[in-house]
Amino acid sequence: MNYVKEYEELMRKNIPDGVSMPEESVMQRADRRYKRLVERGIIRREEPFIATSTTVSDVTFNR
Repeated sequence: MNYVKEYEELMRKNIPDGVSMPEESVMQRADRRYKRLVERGIIRREEPFIATSTTVSDVTFNR
């Protein structure tokens, strides 16, 4: 499933809730659209994945 394509399709169907300002950046517009989709329940907000590393001393080998 192509989530970007699905997201763009949803955005085309969506009636804008306000006029975008000329000085508004693309990222700001995308962020506003994302927040609106979360509020409407179309997509679910997820916590960011934070990768952690395991040091060599934490790894045990069974020999």
